[in-house]
Amino acid sequence: MASSPPTAADGPVARRLPALRGVCVPGTGHDPHPERPEVLHRLLAGFLAELPAEPSCVGVGSSS
Repeated sequence: MASSPPTAADGPVARRLPALRGVCVPGTGHDPHPERPEVLHRLLAGFLAELPAEPSCVGVGSSS
């Protein structure tokens, strides 16, 4: 399963979130979490591993 760039069908969401990635999970409908939990877990783990170790939001939750 490879992620793909947004398509015209992704519409307004893709325009607002240019870094959006879509993933097709064969054998699922609208609920991959109960239908293919092992695949969803692998995809989410890969996504989370790509995030920076430190958040990029400066000042969020701080008292400064």
